[in-house]
Amino acid sequence: MAPQPQCITFDCYGTLVQWHAALHLAVRSVLTDHRKAFAWNDIQISELVDALRALSMARQERPPYCDYKTILKSSLEEAMNRRGLSASPHDGEQLLSYLREIPPHPEVPSTLARLRKQFGWRSSATRTTI
Repeated sequence: MAPQPQCITFDCYGTLVQWHAALHLAVRSVLTDHRKAFAWNDIQISELVDALRALSMARQERPPYCDYKTILKSSLEEAMNRRGLSASPHDGEQLLSYLREIPPHPEVPSTLARLRKQFGWRSSATRTTI
């Protein structure tokens, strides 16, 4: 019989919290300020979100080290610039404000509670600050 695990860990973004939905809402909010420059539809917003994600993932993999806030802000700026928009410092802060309070997926709290009860584990969740 295999020994009972002493701890379990989870990836947070997309697994425990609604990262993708929050990112869409955040980008939509940022673009609201730029509507005069471009008529954004859902497909274009999704394309910008995908570009932001790809740019931020690529940036995380190359030196020098930058904190995640810096990566998100610079990736948003680059993604917007590629689409003919000038990002302001306010845009980066607006993006981060949405991503600081991402709700969990609906089933996550009860699932984690069941795991705590079943295995007698205590929660040692850490809060990631963006």
